[in-house]
Amino acid sequence: MNNFSEADVALFIGNNPIVSHYAPVGGVPPFSPSKRIRDRKKEGLKLIVADPRLAEVGLLADIYLPVKPGEDPALLAGMLNVIISEELYDRNFVAAHVDGFEELKAAVALFPPAVAAERAGVDKDELVRAARMFAGGTKGCAVTGTGPEMAGNGTLTEYLATCLNTICARFKQEGEKSGAPRVFTSPRGNTRAQVGDPVPLYDAPGSARSRFRGLGQLGVEMPCNVMADEILTPGPARFAP
Repeated sequence: MNNFSEADVALFIGNNPIVSHYAPVGGVPPFSPSKRIRDRKKEGLKLIVADPRLAEVGLLADIYLPVKPGEDPALLAGMLNVIISEELYDRNFVAAHVDGFEELKAAVALFPPAVAAERAGVDKDELVRAARMFAGGTKGCAVTGTGPEMAGNGTLTEYLATCLNTICARFKQEGEKSGAPRVFTSPRGNTRAQVGDPVPLYDAPGSARSRFRGLGQLGVEMPCNVMADEILTPGPARFAP
């Protein structure tokens, strides 16, 4: 992901780093977040905040979207609709590195701005303006916070935020200096970003499977929504932390 220090646009979804000091990848570092945001805004950063409550970070936003609780997916689908329909996404990056773009396009076609805005409880023109502002930047990520992550559609929210970052190429581009090189496995000197191997998805052949719902791995991780069952249910494959 792009670092906040190099971003020219940022989208915070239910994330108030000024108080929480929560710093997801691409988000505001947890030390003096208010000063960091203000300093970056003086340098030209555009800030979009989507949150049911106008919190401290929302007061600094160029666009504040008072999204209804639990309707973050509708908002993000509407933004994706605008970015795709107006061809504001990074077509070179999508062509080279993205699978399933046509399926995503078809899915968000059901959420034109008027529909998405009504469901999300925001102004349609502001939703469109936010989509154009986010896509118009060259670097900067959409990041979420604890509220949307733990809501009923938290997985969908995370997926759509990832889609926003992906089609707008909000990742270190090949050849750029890596933002977080691996300490023990990276070569000496400046580590450069590069495209890695595809990450195995949940239904990948050979993926380990949970005893519950048949869920598989995402990369090297198992889905946390079956962890309690795996721990509490006796059996030979019981997971013991």
